[in-house]
Amino acid sequence: MNITLPKQKELITDESQTIKLVWYKFFTKMFDVVVGRFLPLPSGVLNADGQEVGNTGSNQTTLKTFSIPSKVFENVGDLIEIEIIGFFANNNNTKQIDLLLDNDNIFSSSSSHYKNNVFKIEINLFKVSENNQKAIIVLNAGIEAHQQDGLIVNTTKNELQPFDFIIKGTGSLDNDIKIHYCKIKIIKKI
Repeated sequence: MNITLPKQKELITDESQTIKLVWYKFFTKMFDVVVGRFLPLPSGVLNADGQEVGNTGSNQTTLKTFSIPSKVFENVGDLIEIEIIGFFANNNNTKQIDLLLDNDNIFSSSSSHYKNNVFKIEINLFKVSENNQKAIIVLNAGIEAHQQDGLIVNTTKNELQPFDFIIKGTGSLDNDIKIHYCKIKIIKKI
């Protein structure tokens, strides 16, 4: 018995045509999976890390690096939420946090004298069009001081390639900046 697959837009006229169409759709999806065109990423927490790490001396130190898989931004509205929680040492040293997507710096905290403060950085990185994303970044520091930095930046990551999200810190002494917790969550538009 030979079964020929119907053309994608062929009109279904009887039961055998329905069977052919079902097989056509099945084989098309399987082919897409095999060649890598259809690898759905579910929503959820991609990474959560509670390992404490601090800067080293006065050199810029890479505190954390997270790999973001390809095809995260398939649909306009797909979103990556990143949360970073840490602590600034109790001294008058200048402290700065930099956030990078691969080698592109998307945020630098002001080099002010953060002192004895908990901080939280929230980043929402979402797709606005093909290979174009926006990042909304907010840094809150201090329980009483409520120092805040924030901005909206445009990014142009290739959606078919993985990329790294990197957190760097610069202080004057060891552990002027400590990261205590990071979480990266992917939210897919349905």
